[in-house]
Amino acid sequence: MNRIKVKLACAMFWFVLMGISPAMADPVITWVGWSHSTDGYTLTIHGSGFGQLARSLPYRGCLANFRIADAAQLGCGEWGYSGDAKSLMYQSWSNTVIRVSSFPGSLGDAVTIAIWNPQNGVGTTWGGNVTSKKADNPYISSVEFHNKGRDLKIVIRGSGFGPTPIHTPFAGDLDFFAFGDFRTHHGGSSLFGAGDKGFRHITANPVTIKLLSWSDDTIRISGFAGTYGQNGAKVKPGDPVVIIVWNSRDKAVTGPQTAWGGSIPKPER
Repeated sequence: MNRIKVKLACAMFWFVLMGISPAMADPVITWVGWSHSTDGYTLTIHGSGFGQLARSLPYRGCLANFRIADAAQLGCGEWGYSGDAKSLMYQSWSNTVIRVSSFPGSLGDAVTIAIWNPQNGVGTTWGGNVTSKKADNPYISSVEFHNKGRDLKIVIRGSGFGPTPIHTPFAGDLDFFAFGDFRTHHGGSSLFGAGDKGFRHITANPVTIKLLSWSDDTIRISGFAGTYGQNGAKVKPGDPVVIIVWNSRDKAVTGPQTAWGGSIPKPER
């Protein structure tokens, strides 16, 4: 039994011991497998707490509990969420494995996934690259969060981010950065996005970021600005979020890019 299966087995035992239904546990994505065919990519998403879907599968269409987006196709790059013009083939959905197909991404594109447990509505996120990153793609090794709310500090470490794209400190949107909060939905699959100017493919986010510094291996953000706090656009501990970074030398949305997904830590009890 491999390490992932051991972790999942231990989690199931803990849920039973504590009298918690696995379907009601908070979802977690542990890893994503990729395979390619003439119909596009099939994603096999492993984890726990995905819940049970009240729909017979396989099913081609869109759901209120799943979305996948391709950062190289901003403006028209989301699949599978209710209201999207682009559907997915939902092959199977269990509490620990979800398999979807017909995703037409390209090798190395930055991809973000959000899943919401149908029973408790809690979400989780994942970010990475299609199959694997290309040699010239940026790489995110870790993301740290400090403080909270408007003053949430984010430290993104890795490589390949490029030189500082603008004089800092700076408050506004950039072509090379995007933040998304997927705690719940607000007119789309996300609660809100921040900091994304979008290479003219989208309307710049009204919620902006306060960029403290940017170097090839570290990006520091000191909080949010713009319309933060309006229309429910507030971050909270435990929120599932995504971060997308393009190399600051990029001239278009298809340039070297990567993504990260995870949750803002909750205070320790």
